[in-house]
Amino acid sequence: MSRRFNLHIRDEILFWFIVVSVIPIITLFSINYFFYKNQFKSQAKERLELTLNEKISKLEYQIEDIEKSSKLIASFPCMVNGFLKHKDNFEQNNHLISDDEKLNKILNNFTDKDKFYDIFFIDMDGNIIYSFKKESDLGTNLITGIYKDTNLASVYKDAKMFLNTKISSFEYYLPSEAHAAFVAHPIYNEDKIIGVIAIQLAKGRLSKIFDDQKGLGESGEFFASTINSQNKLISTTPLKYIKNSVENEFEFNENKELASAKAARGGYGSGEGLDYRGVEVITAWGYIPALNWGVIVKIDLDEVLKPIHKEELISIAVILIVLVFIAIAIIMATKHIVFPIDALIKRVKEFSLENQEKNRVDVYVDNEIGVLARNFNKMAKKLKNSQNIIKKHAIGLEDKVRERTRELEEAKNELSKTNASMKRYLDIVDRYIISSSTDLNGVITEVSSAFCNFTGYEKDELIGKKHNIMRHPNTPNELYKEMWGALRRDETWRGEIRNTTKEGKSYWTHATISPIYNASGEKIGYTSLRYDITAQKITEELSVTDQLTQLYNRLKLKSIFDSEIERASRYRQIFSVIMLDIDHFKSVNDTYGHNIGDKTLIDVAKILKENSRVTDIVGRWGGEEFMIILPQTDIKAAAEHAEILRAKIEQYRFEAVGRKTSSFGVSSFIDDDTSETIVKRADDALYEAKNSGRNRVCIRED
Repeated sequence: MSRRFNLHIRDEILFWFIVVSVIPIITLFSINYFFYKNQFKSQAKERLELTLNEKISKLEYQIEDIEKSSKLIASFPCMVNGFLKHKDNFEQNNHLISDDEKLNKILNNFTDKDKFYDIFFIDMDGNIIYSFKKESDLGTNLITGIYKDTNLASVYKDAKMFLNTKISSFEYYLPSEAHAAFVAHPIYNEDKIIGVIAIQLAKGRLSKIFDDQKGLGESGEFFASTINSQNKLISTTPLKYIKNSVENEFEFNENKELASAKAARGGYGSGEGLDYRGVEVITAWGYIPALNWGVIVKIDLDEVLKPIHKEELISIAVILIVLVFIAIAIIMATKHIVFPIDALIKRVKEFSLENQEKNRVDVYVDNEIGVLARNFNKMAKKLKNSQNIIKKHAIGLEDKVRERTRELEEAKNELSKTNASMKRYLDIVDRYIISSSTDLNGVITEVSSAFCNFTGYEKDELIGKKHNIMRHPNTPNELYKEMWGALRRDETWRGEIRNTTKEGKSYWTHATISPIYNASGEKIGYTSLRYDITAQKITEELSVTDQLTQLYNRLKLKSIFDSEIERASRYRQIFSVIMLDIDHFKSVNDTYGHNIGDKTLIDVAKILKENSRVTDIVGRWGGEEFMIILPQTDIKAAAEHAEILRAKIEQYRFEAVGRKTSSFGVSSFIDDDTSETIVKRADDALYEAKNSGRNRVCIRED
């Protein structure tokens, strides 16, 4: 029995009065306190999110303004003429112009007006032929030189390749001995790219936005973080509580300073946590993709909750005073009840069936306790009479107990025989049926011996793990989403799954997975029964695979088309199609023979497969034509992917043939499309790419 029920009745009454009076009071005060506490936190998060959005907007405006300035500078005729002058001098005389007062004067106006640090001219071979600051990077080559791994080299290459403005994140740049970012834009002369102009930014232009700490209270702070080339999380703007944080590249602890880590990796959100000082704070965070910066606004939790600390102390004082008054009132009110109850308790403890006079309670009061005492006296008398009757029945009960014991022993023997039979059946199931069981989270709790023999794993290697340790890399995520969707609806799922054994060998099974319930009808896990269909799947795979390239053949691609169109129509999703054709392929067979032609097709198939996503479907449409189906991809992203593949094929050196090019046509799913209409648009785009000079990507949207 618990200690509470061993208390004196006076203490028991006191205890229950406290339960029904003090606890509700404490609960109400606590609810009120936590309500206001959460309200203050929510308001602080909302204010920080508004402040963060305002700061991000200002930063993005500054970045947009910088990109516009770079395009403007690159378009000025004086810039183009100055570039050509330095380029011609470098190519003809193989040296740099030592000084160009006219160009320096023009660029000085730009650097003063837009707060740029340096401006570069870079020719198509990667040579820096002009630098306003004339630091140690002047005259170096960004493709082969010592600065080939810098942000300047990266934006130069991107601007030249994609023919558009590119901006880098801030990183330490050795020639300037400071952190800097670069903006690059192509320079054109008579619609032909002749080089790249690059602008070096200093942090000063963006620092004013971070210096403005309005709306963040006494402890608030606004700063930025990023992941540097050593994959470390560092501060990119000055920290309020760490001196020289930027110069010393202060490194955050990612496990503790979660907001900075999430922001630097592209996250958005708000919440509570610890900052880099180990202090509890309210935080909002976001991301600036152009700079690769995570931005964070925060304020100390103590400052947010300061207004409600006084109310907390008052609440505690009131509760203590109420508790004291209730205790005093209860003790005084119950004192006259305790003494009669003590007398009754004493007789109950000394109760004896052998001595009826000793059992009598002499309590002469007319309240409920007096009634209880008189009834106790009557009960004692009746118990004596009942004792004799019980003794008579006890003898008969002993005989019945012996008979029942014999019956239970016989039932026990029968149950042992049944258990032995069940064990034999279970041993057969364990040896020959591929089965497993998991909890509700998919963690394996039991597997059969047949499962272990089939997969090559031992039981102790599987128990406590999930089935994904056997997952085949080509199994689509949609299959698992469909499976778990059915199981969470308490339905049985049936389907084909591709997995790998412990040795990495691929196999196929047909699985039936059902929920498991306990005796109370509560779902406690799932059980799976499987049978091997590997031979069947190998036969199916041979029927849908192109024997030369080992890609899907045209028959399989048509089947996939039907599935993608049905999924896109049902769930309002989009997918795109890329068709490509090897340029002048007939000349390869005519010149080098069909063996070299086949080897060229195999190499192209390898390039397409290695440079596509796992979810993309790559197949041979026929002859030298290939097709790629890209699920959940719009036409713009598909065209960008096609451009990457075009460049990969162009750069590849094929055996005997050397370099070859390919033309690409791209289309995407439109409502009421069929496989024929999508392929027709992609084929038309491919035809356009062929007719407009080959080795290019064309799209057809309608």
